[in-house]
Order: sequence, then C-alpha cells, then structure tokens
Amino acid sequence: MANLSTTIIEEFLRAGTPQIRKNSLTALAILDDDESARLIANTAIHDEDLSVRERAAIETVSIGEKLPETIVGILTEVFQQKDQPKQQQRAYAILGRLRSKGVKIPRTHLPWGSRMWLAGSMFFYTYPVRNWSFCFRSWKPGLLGTLVGMIPFLTYLVFSNKPITLETSGLIVLAGMGILTLGTLITIFSTQFTTPINFQLRRSAALVVELLVSFLCPIVCSLLILIVLGLIPLLWDLSYRFVSSGVPLAIPMVALLAALVRLGTLLAFGRFSLVKKPKVKTWNWFVQVTGGTLAGGSILAISAALLIADAESHQENVTYWIGFLASLAVTVGLACAFARIDSEAPPISEKTS
Repeated sequence: MANLSTTIIEEFLRAGTPQIRKNSLTALAILDDDESARLIANTAIHDEDLSVRERAAIETVSIGEKLPETIVGILTEVFQQKDQPKQQQRAYAILGRLRSKGVKIPRTHLPWGSRMWLAGSMFFYTYPVRNWSFCFRSWKPGLLGTLVGMIPFLTYLVFSNKPITLETSGLIVLAGMGILTLGTLITIFSTQFTTPINFQLRRSAALVVELLVSFLCPIVCSLLILIVLGLIPLLWDLSYRFVSSGVPLAIPMVALLAALVRLGTLLAFGRFSLVKKPKVKTWNWFVQVTGGTLAGGSILAISAALLIADAESHQENVTYWIGFLASLAVTVGLACAFARIDSEAPPISEKTS
C-alpha cells in the first residue's frame, strides 16, 4: 500500500502547478519511508521553483532526523556530479542543517576550493528572501552592544573634563551619539553576508569565508555610501591633508576590526567551542560576545599601548585613550551583532560528532 501511495503521489509531484507539488511533498512526508524520502530530497535539489524547493528542504530535514542514512546518502551523491553546481549548493545547505540537528554526516572528499565555494554559497540558500528588513536585522544588537560598550568611553570623558561645563557636557553627548551611530552602522555593514556558523557543513572553510565577508562588507558599504553622498571627490582632493593623521586608513582598519571580532566569536563558539552548553542560547550568546570582544579588544589594546608609548605629549595620550575606548564600544556592538546572526540557527546538538 505504501508503494502504491508513493507512486500515486509521485505523479502529482510532476504537476506543473507549484502548489500541487508542495501538497504532494506534505503527503510524501506523512508516508515517512525510504522511497518518499528519496523523492523529497531529489525535489529539494532539482525542482525549478524556489517555493517548492524550500518546502522540500524543510521536509528533507525533518525526515533526515528519522532516516538519516537514506537522506544523507542521497544528498552526498550529488557531490560526485561535477556538472551540477547549483544542486551541490542546495545539497550542502541541507546537509548543514541536518548536521546542526545532530545527524552524523560522513566525511566527503572535496577539494579545498570547492569547500570554500560551497561555504560561501550557503548564505544565499539560508536566506532566499533578502529585503530591507533582512538587511537591517542586526541593527538592534549592534545598537545595544555599542551602547553597553560606551560605558567606559563616557566614563573617561566625564572624569577627564573637570569641572564639567555646559560646553563639555554638550561635546560628551555629541561624541556619544556619534559613536553610537557609527557603531550601529558598522555592525549593519559587517553582518550583511554572514551566515550562522551552525548551518555550515565544513566549519574550517566557513571560518575563512566568514572572515573575508566580515572584512570586505564594511569597506564596500562605506565606499558606496561615500559615492552616493558625493564625498569621494572631496576626500580625494583633501586626502593629502589627512595622510599624517591616518584618516585614509580608518575604513580598512574598521574592516580589520570587524574580521577580528568575527574570528573571536567563531573561536569562542563555533567549531572550537570553549564551553558546550548547546541547549542554553543565552549562554552561547554570552560566550560569543565575550570571545569577540576579547579578540577585538586585545588588538585595540596593543595598538593603543604602542601609540601611547610613542606619544610626545599628554594631549596625544588623551586622544589615543579616547580612540581606544570608542573603538572598544564598536567592538562590543560587533560581537553582539555576530552573536545575533549565529543565534538564528539551532545550537549544535550533543549528538553531533
């Protein structure tokens, strides 16, 4: 009866209407056998309609927890077919989700370049719908993280200006608002193409991809904004005045900071978990924010120490300290934003090898 039911449903799976095919997938998932699993997995990989593939991917992950050997075998076979790059990307994305659910995925030999390519494509299959709301999804953790990180910054400004006057109070408020705005924007830029680390099948390749996109996104987004605002010609004409102050290096240095913070979050909770408490998302978030802040903060501390040691006056010391504390506030915001992205995936199951 099960085979006859599968045969009948399979006919509907070839229908030209996407909704009929999606209904057929739901019916196949109810049968819950090897043949229905094969049909659902093949649909998730080969169907031309995005909505049908999404439904099939959801059902594939659900069945894969019950029939892991069948599903994993079907998906890993795609990697042997060199002429189907899109199908390989789809299979990689589903296998990554299965791994996050605790399904053991056997090692599949893939060239390093292919691993990087598949890890990079994971973003587009994790987020098929990318609207304005998606683009700004990290603004809130970035804002709150930067706000918390500004406590040492504001404290230093308050106690380094004695007595406090109306003018200095206004400057402190403006400085705080500026850092808060800058930190939020940087977190939005840096997380545009990041992917939850738990959804990645090959964590080593994903680590490299995540660092690259975390570094490149702030540079590209910042330059695009400058171009839109028409500031590129102005900066170009005045660039010779800024060389001595290091202003031209601000954008790449911020991008480097973002990459270092991302490295810290990945090392703290990713492939190399410091503490394994997979069922406590709050703890995972805390571990990642701490790791990212320490990674970015350590580099900032070393840079500040070297600059202060080379300073010739007390005024320069004050400037370096203000820059360090302001950058530290941005660092905390970045760590919170990256942790927010990773929280979109379920924590790594204890069953995962």
